[in-house]
Amino acid sequence: MGVILFFLTFLCAFAQSLKICHKAYVFIFPVAYSCIEYYKFKNGFLIYGDTETVFLGKIAGKIEIEAASIVDKKLRTKEYLLFLKARNKKKVHIYEFTNGLVSYFIRVNDKVEEGVMEIPERIDPLLAGLLIYMKANGKEKEILFFYDARIQKVSFKIIKEEELEWKGRVWKTYKVKVVPKVITTGFLVPKGIWYIWIDKETRIPVRIKVSFKIGSANMWIDKIEGNKKFIKELINLDNSH
Repeated sequence: MGVILFFLTFLCAFAQSLKICHKAYVFIFPVAYSCIEYYKFKNGFLIYGDTETVFLGKIAGKIEIEAASIVDKKLRTKEYLLFLKARNKKKVHIYEFTNGLVSYFIRVNDKVEEGVMEIPERIDPLLAGLLIYMKANGKEKEILFFYDARIQKVSFKIIKEEELEWKGRVWKTYKVKVVPKVITTGFLVPKGIWYIWIDKETRIPVRIKVSFKIGSANMWIDKIEGNKKFIKELINLDNSH
């Protein structure tokens, strides 16, 4: 791990940032560790995420994922990179977004797919996740984003308020119902209904219940570093446009 992060270290050294890490469990057993980092700059911000299997997750099959997204201050993706290793499969995705178009390069092992596609929105998977944290309310919404040479969809809405207790702390959260409608291949194909518990004060995700082709897991907050108001400040920036 660290291919993208090493490249971005110098760029992000003095940026305002937020880092959120979750540990994923199947029953009581940890299976994966995932972190996402946000870095704010004058003309936009950067999102960096990395995930890898741990403990029992490695027994089922080692998975490593790195992704990064460069986003402008109007919440539109400019570039997206993904590196994924899962068992015997290696994926590389490189997307470049312009107004109404995305140019993409996708390599899966030795097979390459390239093209240009018209898109309704300049949104990648990392930005789509952030927009759910920012925009979830009691009205069902849908986000269209580009991934794996397709326009993908995810719908979401707050269904109730709920208190969570985790490692001695009580969190007041919004429980968000998320329905990923994603067409892709491999082991990490989303399925069913997901749930995200978002902290009411900061909009940071405290718990995420996910389901994939290979199984389901509960992801619980493990670490928060940096500016905890980062996501709320992005909401204010979005509302000002």
